[in-house]
Amino acid sequence: MGWSVLCHDPYHKPLFVDAFHIRTVEGLSPRAIIALEVFEHFEDPRGSLLALLRSAPIILFTTELYTGQGQNWPYLSTDSGQHIFFFSPQAIQLVAQLNGFLTFSAGMLKYLIHESVVDTGAAKERLHAAIAASANVEAGLHGFARYLRNPYLYVSTDHPQELEHFHKTEGNAKTAA
Repeated sequence: MGWSVLCHDPYHKPLFVDAFHIRTVEGLSPRAIIALEVFEHFEDPRGSLLALLRSAPIILFTTELYTGQGQNWPYLSTDSGQHIFFFSPQAIQLVAQLNGFLTFSAGMLKYLIHESVVDTGAAKERLHAAIAASANVEAGLHGFARYLRNPYLYVSTDHPQELEHFHKTEGNAKTAA
């Protein structure tokens, strides 16, 4: 998919991605963080989630959310003792909202996306479509990756407001350079 991906696990050095494993994430400014089956392991749930939100404008994650399941919920994983905390959908949404993030869900895949990434109505519609398609995980991630690489691909056919925003953004980038 053309992504440069690094792996970080503070507790275990992964065997199959050794060449891409990093010991610390300090000093990195990733465009997106992918946290697959991570949130349920947070010892400090609020602090860990806030650290992720400060690190990247896009967080893609998988974890089952707590919606009142009982003691027989298989995701509790009581035999291993490694699933120690579960966010509710309302808690995720509240923390995200308080930090300028929008929440999206496509079944197993869940997204936290900073408002600055979704700056106009047309961009938001395309983002919703890409996220909805991601329920089919492999095809969906390819579509989401295309959106991330070029969110303004269809700017010439979108509302003039988006075109104006694009020109302002380009002008600011050239001025800053």
